[in-house]
Amino acid sequence: MTRSIALPLLLLLACAPRGGAVPPSDAPVSAASPPAASTPTAPSVVTPPAEPRSEAKPEPVSLRVQGPGPLSDAQLRVLHGSPEDDVPERRNGILKVHEEEHYISGNERTLDLFHSTIADVGGGYVGVGTDQGYLLVDWARSDIAWFIDYDPEVLVVHEIYRRFLLGAASPEEFLALWERDGRDRAEALLRAEASDREAEQLVEAYRSYREEIRRRLGKVKARMEHEALPCYLGDLSRYEHLRQMVEQGRVRSMLANLLDDEALAGIAEAARTLEVPIRVLYLSNAEQYWKRYSPQYRSNIASLPLHGDAVLLRTLLRVSIDKDFHYGTQPATNYVEWLSAPYVRNVYDITGRPEYVKGELSFFTSEGDPSKTWLAKRWRNEHPDEAEGAADQ
Repeated sequence: MTRSIALPLLLLLACAPRGGAVPPSDAPVSAASPPAASTPTAPSVVTPPAEPRSEAKPEPVSLRVQGPGPLSDAQLRVLHGSPEDDVPERRNGILKVHEEEHYISGNERTLDLFHSTIADVGGGYVGVGTDQGYLLVDWARSDIAWFIDYDPEVLVVHEIYRRFLLGAASPEEFLALWERDGRDRAEALLRAEASDREAEQLVEAYRSYREEIRRRLGKVKARMEHEALPCYLGDLSRYEHLRQMVEQGRVRSMLANLLDDEALAGIAEAARTLEVPIRVLYLSNAEQYWKRYSPQYRSNIASLPLHGDAVLLRTLLRVSIDKDFHYGTQPATNYVEWLSAPYVRNVYDITGRPEYVKGELSFFTSEGDPSKTWLAKRWRNEHPDEAEGAADQ
């Protein structure tokens, strides 16, 4: 996420009028004599009213988020008060068989490939998914985080994470809540200060997804230990930092559809008001769901107040037997440039189709000038009038 008010003071001063000289009452006045000339009356002197001083305009109250520490009530209202999108009628999938699935835990095995790109960049984080967000925000040391998804069930999982992070003082305690032996304490945390309906929803979700999330978090922790990378799941100081972010309300999970028109625009406005530029934008492999970028999606991404060094993180599912992804980065402002080009249809126009070798990690970077691609050349040939108008702007 001091007002100085000057009150004008009007001073009106007036001098009372002074009368002329009067002759003594016993002084004879001769009828033959001409009337004595009267002494002229002094004019009244009126001090004009002082010019009112214009009221000083109050200095705008800054809601800029600066450094660690609790957010003010006003900052929290901005962060948590922006609108959400409606629940979509249906959720897509890359393949029809995967439509309407709940992606409760991540399945990207080697997120460590992103670490060096985002380490300690700070600023704002916007990203889809569940456990991926906590890991990436930990690495980025983000100031504010928006965890977004269009699946309400994902938001239920985020609420479980929130309660467990607040209820567990260490990563060991947090991980224990996902173990079979930790179920009683975990369910007590989920029922605390919750309505009966909310408690039942949280407990039901926990019982349904506990084992899946337990396995996922264990794999993430083991992977980061193998790569000797910092991770909140094994480092007390990093866990405490993430826990403090949640405690201070700096993390918001919200229903947001990348293709809808309210939530992303609201995030953009909140980030501007809080003066928190977006430094990390994590899309997972959402772009593969769409045959074409929609105008609304292009507008949503362009509306975000991106830092000049902001980075887009994306993954692309690769059809291989090792069941992993391609991991790609792109300067976020360059991504906006590509999205603004009418001839860029989908993610593959930007990335191509990365090659992979079984058993080898696949990491790539996308950038470049879209106007110098064969796509641009073809479009200019097919739309000469539009191309000429764009060149004149």
